[in-house]
Amino acid sequence: MHDGLHDPIVGNETWGQVQPLLAEHAQHKKAPRQDSDALLAGKLFDDRGNRMSPSHATKAGRRWRYYVSQAVLQGRKQDAGSVARVPAMEIERRVCEAVRAILCVSDRERSLGSKCEQRRGNGLGAPTDHPAPRKAAPAGATEPAAGLRAAVERVVITRTTIEIELTEGLPGEDQDRILMIPWTPPSPYRRREIIQGEGDQSSAMRPMRTKARAILIEALRDAHRWLEDLTTDSDLTIELLAAREGKTERSIRMTLSLAFLSPSLAKAAIDGGLPRGFGAKRLMDLPMAWSEQWSALGLKAPAQA
Repeated sequence: MHDGLHDPIVGNETWGQVQPLLAEHAQHKKAPRQDSDALLAGKLFDDRGNRMSPSHATKAGRRWRYYVSQAVLQGRKQDAGSVARVPAMEIERRVCEAVRAILCVSDRERSLGSKCEQRRGNGLGAPTDHPAPRKAAPAGATEPAAGLRAAVERVVITRTTIEIELTEGLPGEDQDRILMIPWTPPSPYRRREIIQGEGDQSSAMRPMRTKARAILIEALRDAHRWLEDLTTDSDLTIELLAAREGKTERSIRMTLSLAFLSPSLAKAAIDGGLPRGFGAKRLMDLPMAWSEQWSALGLKAPAQA
């Protein structure tokens, strides 16, 4: 270290006077507030241990809430679990229904236990005309969301189940702290069921548009071509395929699902035999079982010749 060779720009006295003023007007950053709508914030994890944080998107003036894996948010998509992004309302509804059912059972058991104790206190289990004293409502009873959060320790989501770990001491003695709920991620596309009366003639329905049919045929061609490329080239991945085609990985996956359409459904689409309103997007991400694809679309499979 060497002493400076020039005179100070600001004198010591002026420097000392300015520092308190700077400290007085300094803006202190506040910790970000937790989104009050996110019921499972801090409690939801994917099946690889990554915390899933609240997020949202705005479309057409509406706000859509999600939970997104921290691995994705931090640019580590390869480390994310089997479900990296999930609609908030769907997962919160499932968890709330399961936890409320357990809470109701626990309340009933406590109520029955109190009545039994009271009868034993009256001698030889004789019934009493005096009702058992009513328990005071818990402090969080006026806030259902806070009560549900307090009841849940951790939630882990996979492609097939939701695993809910309850707070210690909440369930009864004969109840497990872990709840397993069967679950599958909802399709990103809402399918509207076409209702046909038994006496309706097929000719009364408007056929699919020519442009929609052309787009669907092209998508079917791409789906089968890409599937063949993936099965014949062991080095090719969805990520590399998306880069080659100039599309997103999500677009590639959704289009690939068209390669698994049942032959009868694919033929009806190519021939333009589906009703108006059906196109490539409506036929994506259908169940793998051919027998379930027609019903998932709200259509009746054609009679076999």
